[in-house]
Amino acid sequence: MADVDIDTAARRTAELEGAAEAVEHAKHFVVDIDRRLHMDREGLRAIKKSDEHPLSSSWVLCPGGVFLQAPKASIAQFLKSEMNELTARQQLAQAELKARVVELAHLEGLDTTLDRLKGFNLRGS
Repeated sequence: MADVDIDTAARRTAELEGAAEAVEHAKHFVVDIDRRLHMDREGLRAIKKSDEHPLSSSWVLCPGGVFLQAPKASIAQFLKSEMNELTARQQLAQAELKARVVELAHLEGLDTTLDRLKGFNLRGS
């Protein structure tokens, strides 16, 4: 009888640890996307603030560690499109994080905790 309780407790602990690791992974993913968005904003702001002509060329570090020389207008357009893509990915990642938090809370049996968080289930328009 005690062996069954120990096995059940071990399985439950393993499920909780797995769910907690999934929440942690999703959280890091959201932070990484936010960091990339911030770097793109900084780059776009630097291009807009520069005194040089918009058609003059500048160097940019592309994904994969490759430096390219391109016109500032093209770089700005690239950064804007990347920011739009990252914003969409960030929204999906935040929804995934929220779902993982709900799953973890249900595994922990903390339904009342989610009930106390009044704005947790709000959705943007």
